[in-house]
Amino acid sequence: MLVPEQQEISLRLQAYQKTIAAETASSNKALVSMVQRVGQRIASVSKRTDFQWEFNLITDPQQNAFCLPGGKVAIYEGILPVCQDAGGLAVVMSHEIAHALARHGGERMSHNMIAGATL
Repeated sequence: MLVPEQQEISLRLQAYQKTIAAETASSNKALVSMVQRVGQRIASVSKRTDFQWEFNLITDPQQNAFCLPGGKVAIYEGILPVCQDAGGLAVVMSHEIAHALARHGGERMSHNMIAGATL
């Protein structure tokens, strides 16, 4: 990969902070608690104690979730009915967290750098 992990984390942190600032945090305490609980359990087995894990539930009907490098996770309320329960939420969250752990964002950035250099 052409992008160092710390640079990737720094760049994505800025994007995450903008997204969180622009969105409305969920006020549903039970759902927020479930997202926090499930997220912390996954983070505890991720072997990335250097990540500053953060789990947010966003009030939005879209069926989506994401995890950025460094452990910044956002879940949109619209995906929760699809998840049905904490087990389903764990599947969605672990999928998103796996992308960050595998550095798929860094791969994409590296590919874009190569593609830009060859044009």
